Amino acid sequence: MKIKRLKNGLAFFNNTNNFGLGLLLSGFAFISVIIISDNNDTDKTLFFFLFIGLIICCIGTVIWVRSSITRHYKSKLQQKVDEHFNAIIAEKESEIAELTDSNTFLSKIVHRDNHLMTSLQYSLAQLQNCSDKNEQNKIIIELLTLAKERNELVQKEQKENKVLVSTGNSVIDGALLNMYIKAVAHKINFDLIVSADINYIINHFITQTELETLLCDHIKDSIIAVESANIANGIILTSVSMADGIYEISVNDNGVEFEPATLDKLGIERVTTHKESGGNGIGFMTSFETLKKANASIIITEYEPDKPFRKTITFKFDGKNEFNIKTYRYELLKEKLHRTDVKITTNQ
Repeated sequence: MKIKRLKNGLAFFNNTNNFGLGLLLSGFAFISVIIISDNNDTDKTLFFFLFIGLIICCIGTVIWVRSSITRHYKSKLQQKVDEHFNAIIAEKESEIAELTDSNTFLSKIVHRDNHLMTSLQYSLAQLQNCSDKNEQNKIIIELLTLAKERNELVQKEQKENKVLVSTGNSVIDGALLNMYIKAVAHKINFDLIVSADINYIINHFITQTELETLLCDHIKDSIIAVESANIANGIILTSVSMADGIYEISVNDNGVEFEPATLDKLGIERVTTHKESGGNGIGFMTSFETLKKANASIIITEYEPDKPFRKTITFKFDGKNEFNIKTYRYELLKEKLHRTDVKITTNQ
């Protein structure tokens, strides 16, 4: 027992997982002893003992094989569990890193904007108390210069920090960045997916200014809708994509859905159900005009309350100039909407 390997006992025999193998070895040992022993037993007795030994070997083999399969299965299962949790940890670490970068970025913007606001307030006070036209023009130029510098610095920070993916157009990137800042200020999670060339849309369908207005108007509407829903986990997702060769821009949110009366007048007259939150209804008026000029369609998709998003507004550059509503409220909207230019279908 002074031997290093034996002084603490044989760990192999303490492992219950080796019980089947132990039985198998015991059976072989039993059979071996019976065969080599010379005790003048009858053939019948010898056969009986050999049979007992074989049974022990068979039981040991079955237990050993089943135990090995179970261990292998558990090992594979544990490996999958480890991989799953490692993936989750990596994802969370990535999210934390993104949030840290975003927080740093926003802190810089807020810090700079605080100083900018002080300068703007001072300049505005000067402008208010100034009666000399030349001096007024000088102050206005200073204000415009401050605003321009602020936008350039924000775009520079966006490029360096890559808070949002780039659309490939710096002006649209700057506009979306401002929307991102507004959304974050309202504690709304804003994200952007770009899988198509936005410059193709600008060069073939609408102007850069029209596209900027289209995006900003509807993202602002989504911010108002999410705020009106009074939910803790507000989400807005904007995407630029292409399906079957057709370019699409979508704005998804989990804010309140449209009132039927609003849908009935959408794009025809200025109408909003959130005037107190800053809504003015002009966004859809402008959008319908822009899309009509581009011969593009507008599609509003409504989802049931248990879905991640409540609605999606899609601008589809398909050359059809249609207004479609896909909704789970098919019967209600079919009854309430009296306009003839809308096609209502169910998405269930």
